[in-house]
Amino acid sequence: MTAGSRKRPVDPRRLAREFVALLFEKASGTSDVDGVDVPKKEPVAQPRVDTVVAAVHLAFAISPFPELLRQFRGGSPIVCITTGVDELVEPLERAVSTCLLNGCVKLSQARLRSGSIEPSSERAYVIFRSGGDSVRRDANDEALTNALENRAVIVALAADPERQLNPDLVRAADWRIELGGMDGPRLAATVEAICGAGPSRDVACDLVQDVRAIDLQIAARGSRVADLMVARVEELVRRRATPPASAETLDRLSGFGAARDIGMAIAADLKAFAAGELSWSVVDRGLLLVGAPGTGKTFFAKAFAATADVPLISGSLAVWQSSREGHLGHTLAAMRRSFADARRRAPAVWFIDEIDSFGDRTTFTADHRDYSSQVVNALLECLDGAENRDGVFVLGATNHPDRIDPALRRSGRLDRIVTLRLPELDELMGVARHHLQGELDDAGLREAGVAALGATPADLAAWIRRAYANGRRVGRRKVTLDDVLDAIRDGKPDFAPGVRRRVAFHEAGHVVVTLALGVCRVGSAAITSDGGHTEILQDLTDHTVEGLTAMIAQALAGRIAERLVYGEIRSGSGGSRDSDIALATHVATAIEASFGLGEQGPLYLGEPDRVVGGNAFALVSSAVRARLRMAEETAARALAANSCTFERVAEALARETYLARQRIEELTRDLVKTPVFDWPEEHEPHMGPLQ
Repeated sequence: MTAGSRKRPVDPRRLAREFVALLFEKASGTSDVDGVDVPKKEPVAQPRVDTVVAAVHLAFAISPFPELLRQFRGGSPIVCITTGVDELVEPLERAVSTCLLNGCVKLSQARLRSGSIEPSSERAYVIFRSGGDSVRRDANDEALTNALENRAVIVALAADPERQLNPDLVRAADWRIELGGMDGPRLAATVEAICGAGPSRDVACDLVQDVRAIDLQIAARGSRVADLMVARVEELVRRRATPPASAETLDRLSGFGAARDIGMAIAADLKAFAAGELSWSVVDRGLLLVGAPGTGKTFFAKAFAATADVPLISGSLAVWQSSREGHLGHTLAAMRRSFADARRRAPAVWFIDEIDSFGDRTTFTADHRDYSSQVVNALLECLDGAENRDGVFVLGATNHPDRIDPALRRSGRLDRIVTLRLPELDELMGVARHHLQGELDDAGLREAGVAALGATPADLAAWIRRAYANGRRVGRRKVTLDDVLDAIRDGKPDFAPGVRRRVAFHEAGHVVVTLALGVCRVGSAAITSDGGHTEILQDLTDHTVEGLTAMIAQALAGRIAERLVYGEIRSGSGGSRDSDIALATHVATAIEASFGLGEQGPLYLGEPDRVVGGNAFALVSSAVRARLRMAEETAARALAANSCTFERVAEALARETYLARQRIEELTRDLVKTPVFDWPEEHEPHMGPLQ
């Protein structure tokens, strides 16, 4: 029964004092302080704080049901208690054993499963709980059946019994009790139990429901004067629930482009929902942030929560797996605890970093399929399971959106994708201006921004912190432009004139070939601290073979430019996953092995990255090499047709170090357009009807 017989409810404060007295009585014998047996000595040992919290919750939860109290003292009830959060399950087990079943014989589940229980006149009890290695959900749990046969008192404890416990155990319960959350009277009783006297004032009403056992455990390490403890608890809850004071709002940040506008719009909706002006049904539920490492995904999440003025609850699979021993049950419990925290504090942002680490269930190997699939399923259950998540906005972050399970990206989950790109010069200047707080003029900011082109906002922020640190080491509080440039260049000297000129010709090759082929646009070109950077803007996402070949030629244009001018090519075009050669190889492989546009016809061998690193690459390697050579010839033709423009752009870049889009347009006004393919008419490819 859920309500039971409500005959004159017991005073919960009085019952809480009785329960706490039993805890102290046990602690003064063989104490369970921090799980260590302590002999009876002075000073008097005290029970664990989380056990006291659980005992107070228990007293308030069962005080309306005096009949249940009587059954605990002399009957054989089957009681299922829902804690709502996993962190209270273990402390509640200690509280139930001491406060309600003191004097009864505890039956171990191992003995119950073995059937080695001898008949006895003593009352016995067994506690089934979630989170322990002994929990079994199978329908024929011997421990449960033998406990029923022995007419033992049976207590089931779980944050979510239907999901975490044996369904027969839940179905058999005579009593279903909700432990309930923290409120003013419960907190006052808990503080009284810990400090020996109640507080003279209540915790702020907007904070009390967010108080957790861990807050009281931390506060109890300091003063055990009731009012001082209440103040400390308020401080701890505010610190957890409020975005850090250093968290900037999106409207004050640079470097996020269109992502900032999208984030500000959603944050405004969250604010309106919190104020009761919008229904949750019309508010976006989630957002997937996509970007290379360091593009500021975590920084964006903090700024987004600060803009919406809501708490940010962060987690990741790696963090949740590090909970306790990392067993599946512990991982899922940690994840659900994080989600429950977000639900309790809603409206809130639940930020899941590196969400691609959960994986795609269609790609799991047999060795780890069961474990990994259950983790993904549990996350999906959090996102749209039976539990309401009104007010919980889910923000995922990933470097690899293609590795995310498709179910996570369906409507109502993470169905909206925002890409965080590398910032342009004006955005980098804004980042530098924000962190330097007026210590450099616009000319200095521009020089620092140019040196940092191709870097992320997080990179630039780190370099500026390093510049301040370097200044402090020599006794200066203010930072200089040289400090910032030295930090960006990591102590390396500026390029020698000959190297700078070579970099300029390399980047000019990218600029001229891109514009001559006409498939993409150029946003800017620069000589940066680690080489050069040309921003190429793509307008299309669905390319023809011609467009894809142009992309390959654009990527290889820098090395072809070096060969035309210097007669040799240096290694700077390759050597890393984000190099020019890597990009060209990726696109050529996609044509042959993924897009069905190559020599083999409609063939799909997998995603390009996996094909390049796998055995299947041997099937298409010769065709990929042929496409790379063809693209090099295309780049060479474009540069030869525009030799004067090519030299003009290179000289300007070597002199000015940065060319914005308007400046590039001025320098390339007489550009000659070049066809991607230049075959004789009789060899021009033709797609006719299938024979």
